[in-house]
Amino acid sequence: MIIKFDVYGTSCHMTVNLEEICKTEGKKVEVENRAGKWVLKSEYPAQKRRKLFKLIIENNYDEILDDVEQYLTDNSKTFGQEFAELRR
Repeated sequence: MIIKFDVYGTSCHMTVNLEEICKTEGKKVEVENRAGKWVLKSEYPAQKRRKLFKLIIENNYDEILDDVEQYLTDNSKTFGQEFAELRR
């Protein structure tokens, strides 16, 4: 599911592919930290995901948000619940 929307008050246009976000759930990638060591980190960290969900909630209508919540619930173990909590 792809969502396209404008961020109110700016000239930003966003396109979000929820399928790609759902695919990252629970996946870790190996990245090099500042000390030069390779460590496992979440592919799409919760902090960034919550920020994206808040942008979606603030800049879309309830009908679209219902569809987004349903899609996340159907295609993810936890993202639908997280999205619903942020909507309240």
